[in-house]
Amino acid sequence: MRQTDSRTRAEMSQMSDQHPRATAATVDPRPRIADVLLLPQMSRAAVFTTGDVATFADVSTSSANHALAMLAARGLITPVVRGIWARREPPSFSPYAVVPFLLGASVRSRGRPATAGYVSLLSALNLHGLIDPIPRTVKIVVDSQRPTLTPLVGTFSFHQLQPALVTGYAPGGRLANFDLATPTKALFDVLYLSTRRGRRFAHLPELDRSRNVHDAEMQRYVSLVRSPSIRAAVKARWEKMRPHVEHTKR
Repeated sequence: MRQTDSRTRAEMSQMSDQHPRATAATVDPRPRIADVLLLPQMSRAAVFTTGDVATFADVSTSSANHALAMLAARGLITPVVRGIWARREPPSFSPYAVVPFLLGASVRSRGRPATAGYVSLLSALNLHGLIDPIPRTVKIVVDSQRPTLTPLVGTFSFHQLQPALVTGYAPGGRLANFDLATPTKALFDVLYLSTRRGRRFAHLPELDRSRNVHDAEMQRYVSLVRSPSIRAAVKARWEKMRPHVEHTKR
């Protein structure tokens, strides 16, 4: 375990030991909160919610939030957005691990988001090795527009697709702790958004054609596009790009 992680655990253990256990008459909830963060199911969680801590500690949400804010002030945890916190020391932490929690996940739900969404576009193309440049923002596909978020742990931009197109993803990353578009779906999402107003992603970095981008899968997503004009535009751009990027066995 890394030195910083050991220091965080030691400080939380010390906080727990220095105070009596919380009771109905105890005002300070920090000892109970510190105990909860050391529980196995919580100590493994790089990201968690105020609701998780309140439930496991059996305290009110406001008490949990106050105690967590004090821990954040000491540098033991990092606030993400309202109600979501992170510990950046565990190996399981990355900005991508935050994504399910931005979509309503919790430790109690075992990290499953409440609303559909997944890492895609340039972020997914980079993770799959199709492009070299690392995007400055984590790009997330959802079925309803959300504002860009810029917490301390990274920048997260949300990109709206029609609900039928929010598909083509699976658990990704070394620990499978966030949903990730397949290589073909990530490229489809880029093509789809590049045909819309504003022509985002109209220019792509060079793609590595040795990766798994397949025409049959692409055509399946194209067929789901509701608008005939957009469907035709996506299909035309794919047909122009296809000879340069479609995966072929070697």
